[in-house]
Amino acid sequence: MGLSKYKNISLTNNIDKANCITHSGKFHVDDVISTIFLSNIFEKVVLLRIPIIKNENVENKIVYDIGFRKI
Repeated sequence: MGLSKYKNISLTNNIDKANCITHSGKFHVDDVISTIFLSNIFEKVVLLRIPIIKNENVENKIVYDIGFRKI
């Protein structure tokens, strides 16, 4: 089993194209597992990684593991 199983995961820098959003910075095991889990539920995961969410429209998007504390 290789990474080819997860070809339905892609990255974007555009919030309008994303359907999943997580934090930027180090990609921890919980982020990886969450993204893989979502890729097994959804036909396509378009992932946006950003440090914080400010006034962005995240309706109809899955937002996970975004810290709201100061870093």
